[in-house]
Amino acid sequence: LELISWSSYDGEPPVLRVVRETCPGCGFLTGDPLDVAAGFEVLDVPPPPAPPTVDLGVAVGTNPDGRRELFTSAADGNVWHSWEWCPGCGWSEWAPLEVTSGDPAVGAPAVAENADGRLEVFVRRASGTLSHTWQWCGGGCGWSWWSGADGQTGPAMMSPGLARNADGRLEAFAGIGGVLQHAWQQCAGCGWTPWVPVDGSPL
Repeated sequence: LELISWSSYDGEPPVLRVVRETCPGCGFLTGDPLDVAAGFEVLDVPPPPAPPTVDLGVAVGTNPDGRRELFTSAADGNVWHSWEWCPGCGWSEWAPLEVTSGDPAVGAPAVAENADGRLEVFVRRASGTLSHTWQWCGGGCGWSWWSGADGQTGPAMMSPGLARNADGRLEAFAGIGGVLQHAWQQCAGCGWTPWVPVDGSPL
């Protein structure tokens, strides 16, 4: 297991750092709590042309061939991604997944693998709209244009979460209109339902 995060010290530009388990299922080198200064090492990824704000997260997906892919919202309002050339190899330069101009991406993106291996990414935009994009095929066939999430009843107030159900359907979660809401694929890899409250639970 690896944990990857952005960090910055003494006003330096943010860099991605990683800490790893000492063996599968074992502890981390830094103990508990994790000590960034002691145990995190700089991940060998070239910096994006538009560095993110330090408090923005990074999402990590895995392609069908085992190559990891990183996603982050950068200072220019775009979502940028970088991918391994082969599993465990070096990383590509960062490239933008162009977000519609005038409504920049804010907060951390979320990524999950579809049942057929295609990565899908959700992000919140400055207007509160949730948008998503997906690979045309698993492993690097290019990306769709950004599409709005159907049936959104108000602005999202936090970054979305995304996970895959046991039957392969992706499910997304976000705080919308003061309520935790979710939407899900109607079948694995199919279109999405409208957003509905999770038991009407307030945030």
